[in-house]
Amino acid sequence: GSDEHLSGCLIVDMAQLVVHSDIGNLATAKVFITAHLLQRDIAFRPIDLASRENRTPSFLAKSPYGFLPLLDEPAITLAAPICMHLVARSNLAPSVACEEWLEWDALFNAEAVHWIAAQAGVELSEARVAASSAKSRTRLARLEGALQRAAHLIGDALSLADVFAWCSVAPLFTEAAAPVRSEFPAVAQWFDTLQAHASFQAGLAAARVDLLNLEPTGRRYSFFFRNTERPKYRISESPSKPVYLTTPIYYATAAPHIGHVYTTLLADVVARWFDLRGVPAVLQSGTDEHGQKLAQAAEARGMTPKQFTDNLHRDFVDTFRMMDLRVDRMIRTTDEDHERAVTHLWSILAERGHIYKGFHEGWYCVSDENFCTEQDVCDGTDKDGNACKVSVESGHPVTWVKEENYKFRLSAFQEPLLQWIDANPDCIQPAFRRREVRRFIAGGLLDLSVSRRNITWGIPVPGDSEHVMYVWIDALTNYLTGAGYPDNLDARNLWPADYHVMGKDILKFHAVYWPAFLLAVGLPLPRRIIAHGWWTKDKRKISKSLGNAFDMQETITAFPGAYGVDILRFLLCRESNISLDCDWSTAGVTARLNAELADALGNLVCRCTSQNLNPSHTAPEPGPQTEEDAALIACIDDLAGWVDHHLLRFDTQRALDGILEALAAINRYVTASKPWALLKADPARYGSVLYLMVDALRVVATLLLPFMPRAAASILDQLGVPGELRTVAHCRFGVLPGGHSLGPEVPILFPKVGAVRPKKNPKGNKAKGKAN
Repeated sequence: GSDEHLSGCLIVDMAQLVVHSDIGNLATAKVFITAHLLQRDIAFRPIDLASRENRTPSFLAKSPYGFLPLLDEPAITLAAPICMHLVARSNLAPSVACEEWLEWDALFNAEAVHWIAAQAGVELSEARVAASSAKSRTRLARLEGALQRAAHLIGDALSLADVFAWCSVAPLFTEAAAPVRSEFPAVAQWFDTLQAHASFQAGLAAARVDLLNLEPTGRRYSFFFRNTERPKYRISESPSKPVYLTTPIYYATAAPHIGHVYTTLLADVVARWFDLRGVPAVLQSGTDEHGQKLAQAAEARGMTPKQFTDNLHRDFVDTFRMMDLRVDRMIRTTDEDHERAVTHLWSILAERGHIYKGFHEGWYCVSDENFCTEQDVCDGTDKDGNACKVSVESGHPVTWVKEENYKFRLSAFQEPLLQWIDANPDCIQPAFRRREVRRFIAGGLLDLSVSRRNITWGIPVPGDSEHVMYVWIDALTNYLTGAGYPDNLDARNLWPADYHVMGKDILKFHAVYWPAFLLAVGLPLPRRIIAHGWWTKDKRKISKSLGNAFDMQETITAFPGAYGVDILRFLLCRESNISLDCDWSTAGVTARLNAELADALGNLVCRCTSQNLNPSHTAPEPGPQTEEDAALIACIDDLAGWVDHHLLRFDTQRALDGILEALAAINRYVTASKPWALLKADPARYGSVLYLMVDALRVVATLLLPFMPRAAASILDQLGVPGELRTVAHCRFGVLPGGHSLGPEVPILFPKVGAVRPKKNPKGNKAKGKAN
């Protein structure tokens, strides 16, 4: 921590752990959780940095019983996603709905929850079960005493301590809880009051998908999910213009890697979703082909910069085509229309007095194409191990430069940028990234260098051939170029961009510099800026130096069957969370492929189309609906709204959560209904069950089209679904006519595998800066 904000540090001695904190924030909660998992005793000492006096921290202040002792792993596993969803909806007490608490989504998201669940998922011995039961009764006894002494139970607003407490005792309050309730009446009254609290119910319902996936922990709490429903969403209104999505233009110094593909895949999935809705969508990606770094790379290979970039641009085009990414334009900064657009933008900025000639002296990072302040550099080493100054953010070496250049009056746009961010709460997503950008702007902006002198590979500054335009004013303008700037901006009706999608490392350039340029020339600002995390492999950064970079072509061929590309697309979307860095785990992706694609999806396709279970090869005429039928139909009818809600937030993981939960519900329905037994015993009921199976699978396959375009299309082909029915508007029950004939069967879509082990990339492909 720091004197300004000591958030939670451990002071360790041989006997005891003590946490000192000025507020009871997430860092403090994580300390307690970690200490418990390590089976270490811990004491809490709240402090007030202003008065240096002990005080009750905010997340304990609303609790009538103080911090809960003896948390166990299943309680933690359950509490984490509930709290995450409560905080995301600002349903916690005002004292905890502060900025530190809102970071929960970044700190305690899927990665942390899954790790804790893994600790809780270890099979417990009988002795440990008995010990756990004894601890639970001790916990109840202490809680009973605290509640009997309390003046109140629960106020109008919840606290995190309330949620953790509920989770810790919930397994004791199931259908067989009568003896517990009679022995601990105050706990029972408190428990029921909290469970009925509207905010808590909202958090519990929102966390349901996360929790039920955490086996075996989820089973301990399944009793409480029987009457909870997933939130329902309507399909959003169609925009009044074509949807314009962009990725960064990737710096063409090395071959494309997983970071480039992931960014473009996110944009591709959302673009395909709009296609599926019948909404025109335009997706632009491309390559940034100017700059000192690129010219040096070309020279080292004995090539001209244009020859070098031609080759690498083809590599990007080929890789994106291999990954089935529907990019409408692969723009290049060497394109004639782009050079014209940048030159026009510069001229307007200069005419309005936003650019002036100045003098710059300071650190410059060639790799990042970025000027650094003294606070942005530290001591480090170069690739040969020699001592040098490096960028704090990237670790790349920096050099001291002193040169004349042109500057943009960025400092003049501090207040307009703050006003834009405050007036548009969704302009930067995830929300905590928006808060980061706001803090950066509020800290003060310096004027920005926008040209380099004595560098030949770039677009010349109008009227001054000794300068070329600095990389960011050149690169960022590509978004306007693709929209028709300057001559056809209105005619194309694409601007403002609906989504700029990028990695977190270049958010500052897109959320500060780019909006300032647009404000300066009087153009509308982009509607959404989406910044995602990086990819790691087995919890380590993917890089050539670590020897864990892998080739995507080799990864695809490692998957069995004909749909390796679709499997990789699915796994990248399923394993990712834009709030955090994403990890490619061999064990994780293998488990998902086998459980979710081979078992859940593949087996359902076989059941619906196999000769044994469906000898007529049709979707039979359905009969009267049962309660079980109606429940599954309601789940299917709500699914498109769920996917729409989350995809428009670029949350592919949550969108797929809903689809896979529906898929699990269909398979449970099949198992319970036993159509193989009904085939002869009750043909009428058999027809209703089989029709529902087929039509539900049709909806699931249609919603999977943006993620797995070829595999999902193959499923729809097997079901005989015509092209005009493959839309979001038809993602509801009852679209197929009774007696509908299915299409031809195909081999198994997703064969099971052992371990998916991508081969290491012999080229060690790695690009930095604009790659993510």
